[in-house]
Order: sequence, then structure tokens, then C-alpha cells
Amino acid sequence: MAKAKSRQVQRAEQRARTTRHTAADSERVNRLLIVGGITAVIVIVLAIIGFGWYQTQIRPLGKTVLEVGDVKFNLAHLERRMELELKDNRFYQGQTLLALPGAMMLRLEEEAKLLQAGPAELDLTLTDEDLAAEVRTRGNLAEDVDAAAFANEFRRQVDDSGLKENEYRQMLQAEIMRDKVRSWFTYLAPAEEAQVLARWIVVDNQEDADAALQRLGAGEDFAEVGRDLSLDVARAEQGASEDDWEVRGYFPSQELEDFLFVDGNPGERSGVVIANDIFYIVELLDRADARALSDTQRSRVSEREMQKWLDELKEPVVARHFSQDDSDRALEDALD
Repeated sequence: MAKAKSRQVQRAEQRARTTRHTAADSERVNRLLIVGGITAVIVIVLAIIGFGWYQTQIRPLGKTVLEVGDVKFNLAHLERRMELELKDNRFYQGQTLLALPGAMMLRLEEEAKLLQAGPAELDLTLTDEDLAAEVRTRGNLAEDVDAAAFANEFRRQVDDSGLKENEYRQMLQAEIMRDKVRSWFTYLAPAEEAQVLARWIVVDNQEDADAALQRLGAGEDFAEVGRDLSLDVARAEQGASEDDWEVRGYFPSQELEDFLFVDGNPGERSGVVIANDIFYIVELLDRADARALSDTQRSRVSEREMQKWLDELKEPVVARHFSQDDSDRALEDALD
């Protein structure tokens, strides 16, 4: 009888232990499920945030914004070139910053055209030695510098530019080709060309333009009015030096150039001419249909003809995929 009771007690205790273990296991499982659920929610939230960050911040940088023939530029490349330009060029400040994205797009387009059309259209070559010479020049290295020192200098230049190595190499190649193309057009430049001697008053509002016209009409001296009102006093005072003669292609509008080279007579003034929201009044002092070009003028003529050649190129084909949102994003990132 006692043995039977003992067995009953043991079974009861075993059932109690089993019940306690089962409850504990159930509690552990519930805790694991809760922790696992919270972890899963956190992972999902982080994934959503990460995906949103990728979609809005990273993916757009890979967007192709410019195609020139078989050369493509993405938004990240554009931003790196803009950052380098801001580092090297103090011109871009205040309102002029807004022009930086568009100006850099034009620069990249021109560089790609030079690298493709220079060899194809003008039969100009660009060698590895050309590139090495440019690196040595920028780094102040001797021509017989050893390979290790050259490699270190090239890496320093790349790192200092903030560009990727292939981007930096392409930029240097474009600058070298630009010099070759400019030399080609300098060689072809004529010995003489039509030139004008002129001076002008430049203001940024209609009120000042009207005031300048009124004072000039009353007989006041052009240079004196320019000293009082013009944003470019030196241009209002010029006209006495041989260096003041100008060739075609360097005036702010075609209307002004037509007045100076075709329609106007020496001693006459133009009316107010508006170009890019700037107001001009020009006085033609003298004109020569054929006048010898100085070395400086030959350089300017070659630059003008090179730009004309680039603008008129039918190949390579240019495709832009650059929106205002892209421009705003590029400028914001470049300024960060």
C-alpha cells in the first residue's frame, strides 16, 4: 500500500515538473517569437529606408545625362567635374553658381567632341607620350623621371582632382587635343581680317541705359558717361590703343556685331541693345575691311574658328538627358 502511494506521489511530481517545463518552454518560444517579430519589423523598416535612400540618393547618380557619340557621362561624373571647377575657378559665386551645371555640360560635350572629331575630322593623333608629357608638366617632373616617381605623381594628381582615374585621364586628353586643334586652326588663320575699333557702355537695367542715352544725346563725352554708369569702365574708355582693335566673334550679340562690321559708320552709336539681360550702347570709332592680325588676334581667330567647327559638327551625335531636377541635384551635391 505504501509503495503504491509512493508511486502515485512520484507520478504527480513528474507531471508537475513536466507541466513546469512545458510552461517554461512555451514562455521561451513566445519570447523568441516576440523578439523575432520585432527584429523582422526593424529589418523591414531598415530595408525600406535603405531602398528609399538608394532610389533617391544613389541610383540617380548613375543616370546618363549626356551622350556624345559613343561617350557617356553620368550625373556623378558631372558632379565631380563641377566640384573640381569650383575648386579651381573663383568665378562661380553667388548668382553665377546657377550657370555652373549648364556650363559644365557644355564643357563635357566639347571635350568629347574634340576627342572624337579631332582624329576623325582633322587627322590629329593623341599618343600615350602626349599624356605622359602633360602629367610631367603639371607635376614639374623631368623628362627622364623614373617610372615609380611618375606613377606616384599621376596618382597624386588624380586624388587631388577628386575624379576617377579614367575621368582624369579623359580630361587631360581633351585638353591636349584642344591645344592640337587650336594649333591647327592657328596655322590656317589668315594674315589679315576685318577689324573694328569701338567702345561701349554696359549696364544691367533699362533705367541706366536710358540715362546713358540721354546724356550722350545731350553731348556728354562717351568715356565720361561710361565712368559714371558702365559696369565695365575700361571698355567705355578704350579706343586709343592698337590693342583695342577687335575681330569678329567676340561681341555679346549678333546685332552689335552687325552694327559694327556692316551697318554702322565710324562716329555713329548704336541704340540700346539687350543681350542676356545686359544693356549695351556701342560707339564705332573706326573700321578696316582688311587689317593685319597680331599674334594675339591670330590666337583669338583660331579659337573662334575652332568653336565654330565644334558647333557645326554633324558627328558625333549629341543627346542630352539633363532635366532641371538633375541640374538642381548636381549643384546641391557639388556645394556640399
